[in-house]
Amino acid sequence: MRLLFVVDAGSAVCDVTEREERMAAEGYELSAEVSADLFQDYEARFEEGLRTVVAGIEATLAPTGSR
Repeated sequence: MRLLFVVDAGSAVCDVTEREERMAAEGYELSAEVSADLFQDYEARFEEGLRTVVAGIEATLAPTGSR
């Protein structure tokens, strides 16, 4: 499977396979191994992160004793 992701705003799209190979060659084997996990299913990870942020805000703003 070949995945594509944006490196940063305005940059070219980078191939995860190429990134994994480059990271491994530079001595970052563990980073290379998790690349696909980190960059797969962006929408699901975004939703999960958003829920976490909202839950944190809710807990912070909830009146004392309401939970």
